Amino acid sequence: MHERFTEGDIVTFVPGAELAETVRWRHIACARTKSDARPEWRKEGDMTLVHHNPDEAPAPLGGYSQALEIAPGARLLFISGQIPERPGEEMAADFRGQCEAVWNNIEALLAAAGMDIDDLVKVTTFLTDRDQVLENREVRRRYLGNASPAMTVVIAQTLDPRWLLEIEAIAARTAD
Repeated sequence: MHERFTEGDIVTFVPGAELAETVRWRHIACARTKSDARPEWRKEGDMTLVHHNPDEAPAPLGGYSQALEIAPGARLLFISGQIPERPGEEMAADFRGQCEAVWNNIEALLAAAGMDIDDLVKVTTFLTDRDQVLENREVRRRYLGNASPAMTVVIAQTLDPRWLLEIEAIAARTAD
């Protein structure tokens, strides 16, 4: 058994391969640090992921992973770009209010699929102004907590000029 695992852990590696094929455990918290090191599965909520943050790529700047690998057999949820409009509510005029509305929409869609914020593996945010970056990061961190999905932030024009941002996401959870 690999010295990083504890007794009772079940780990199956594909002979000659870099990645684990099947991994189950009570608790393991590992991360890949060198490109020549074997990436290891890390249990996060109900999803098993491999975080790839090799030394040969720039370090992530702000609570995300450079790349995430999803365990075989996972359910995937693709969330279309969410806009800052909420059913039965007037759209906020300020960026923070719009950002919170978008994240509330994402939470509602995740819940409808039996998932939550911890299941997010990729988030793409489209902002309309560079000046929104820090406030966006602050609101996003509040919603994501300790989750660290792969992320991209793009400065772009939205379809409706009243929308100050749009966010799309991908979530994954081990199949029930």
